[in-house]
Amino acid sequence: VRRNLDLIKLYGQNYNVYQLNTSYCAFCGRMIEDVEPILLPDRRIICHDCANTRVGIDKTMTVLRETRHSLEQSLGITIEMPVRVRYATLSDIRAYQRAHGIKGEAQEEDVVRYGFVIRYAGYGCIETVADHEVYCIYVEPEMPMLHLVLTFVHILMDAWTHLHAKALDHLGLDEHFMNGLKRWTEIQMMIQMGEVKYARRLEIATRSSHDVISRDAVAIFERYPLDYMGRCLSLPFTAFEARV
Repeated sequence: VRRNLDLIKLYGQNYNVYQLNTSYCAFCGRMIEDVEPILLPDRRIICHDCANTRVGIDKTMTVLRETRHSLEQSLGITIEMPVRVRYATLSDIRAYQRAHGIKGEAQEEDVVRYGFVIRYAGYGCIETVADHEVYCIYVEPEMPMLHLVLTFVHILMDAWTHLHAKALDHLGLDEHFMNGLKRWTEIQMMIQMGEVKYARRLEIATRSSHDVISRDAVAIFERYPLDYMGRCLSLPFTAFEARV
């Protein structure tokens, strides 16, 4: 616990969301200073750690099951619907996000201004399979592990929000609250996984951005501080989870 607190204090002082002449990994936000960055065909930059932790198609469903289980065990977030993984190209994912007003890839001016912004390379939707409703998650194949988990948490929270929309509305939890809650959950899950540096980068990127989701998230951070001590009291959920 003490090591985590010391690490967060130090890392917050040394990490800048945007620094001149510095490359940032598009997936984990790491500042790439000591080695040559890897440039993907679509011009995204990926660090060597992310490149070495890409998840094969044969293991993606396992990562989803583990992420879903962690959400249920750590935060009490349950998805009462079958969930499946499907694959799509980045261009198809972005086209879907644009068509449905979903925040995905940052605008070019955001990248120039901030260096690292949080992206979600995937989306979820309800589909009918063999006369049964299934929540299908579309992601890029062979995504880096941390980015894949981040995307899964974000989309599973979308599913949870959709499934409990009436109850959440009855409790007065509006879109802004839920936007902030999703980002809080994403960061808290990374802390629970022991990925403290990545969690801190996500928090700093959120506090440094000016988009609606980031502003909503900062309001949630103030109300329910992120638990870097690893205890995760699940405060944002205990107030209403039992009634949802």
